[in-house]
Amino acid sequence: MLSNLRIRVSAVIIKDKQILFIKRVKSRVVYYVFPGGGVEAGETKERALAREVIEELGLEVKGYIFLFMIKQEGQDNYFYQVDVTDGEPIIGGPEKQRMNQDNIYQLVWVKFTELAKVTDSYNKEVIVKIRNIIKTGIFRTAGGF
Repeated sequence: MLSNLRIRVSAVIIKDKQILFIKRVKSRVVYYVFPGGGVEAGETKERALAREVIEELGLEVKGYIFLFMIKQEGQDNYFYQVDVTDGEPIIGGPEKQRMNQDNIYQLVWVKFTELAKVTDSYNKEVIVKIRNIIKTGIFRTAGGF
């Protein structure tokens, strides 16, 4: 019997004590997500992570470390801290193609001290885990992989 469980990967990208989010505005509802997406058939989680970062942000993954996994909406979602190539991220891939005035994708850097502003029902558990990681000092600086 085949499983309907979907596996998703998410990139936690840190720069200057800030984390990169995709701010979504869909039908006037505002929420924040991490770059990432589903793991395709035959693809490893790490390969999917690299593919999603290139597609969505136009940056290459230089290194990564696994942070944690949570179950969200019937999916196993694996979170990785990701070190990327230099350059400014830009929205690309399917997200760019789907954008219109009722479906907006915007990249935003959020300071560690302002993570409460991105906490919503979708990512509350994730933000709590990330805040705990920040408190313990486990996050690595860029190039520390």
